[in-house]
Amino acid sequence: MYIILVVPIIFDFTMVVQMSPYKSVRYVMNILPIIALIFLILVDDLFKNHKKSCAIILTIFSVVFSTYGILTNPVKYLYKGYDKYLQIADKYKDNRFVLICSSKFTHLQDLPEFIKYKESMIVDTYNIEYLSNFKEFEEDDEIILGIKNWLDESPEKLMKKVMEATGYTNYEFLYDAVNSSRETVYRLYR
Repeated sequence: MYIILVVPIIFDFTMVVQMSPYKSVRYVMNILPIIALIFLILVDDLFKNHKKSCAIILTIFSVVFSTYGILTNPVKYLYKGYDKYLQIADKYKDNRFVLICSSKFTHLQDLPEFIKYKESMIVDTYNIEYLSNFKEFEEDDEIILGIKNWLDESPEKLMKKVMEATGYTNYEFLYDAVNSSRETVYRLYR
């Protein structure tokens, strides 16, 4: 009976690991609940005559290992280097933040970063000139600019377009997660 569950799960797990564009746990995480269910079915099957004691032992086992994991591992984000983005957001929290990307849904992964800034704005690559309509950029001496690394144009080229649209004349490179699809971050100033 379990072979019907195990074979497709192993096949799915192997395919996801091999085909995922980045070696990140987010592609494998969707299979973990199924693996946990199979584990519980197997344990239940092995200990048919001792269900009450098995349930108590599994509960204690889960609580101990979960607590141990929470206490001994620092909080890690989905992307390597995300803590650096949060440090930049903390340092420049009084500034406005502009994110250049090609789709609006990608902002969800950046929400912890967005809420730290004074204001955040998402602009797609085809509407950069739209930034010239915002008078706030005339008031601010500097802004923080994030540009997704997976866009068709290079971050440097897009950064120069933003500088033209907003009137900022200088920039400082702040961070780029090498070999990542995250973003390159600049500080634009006058």
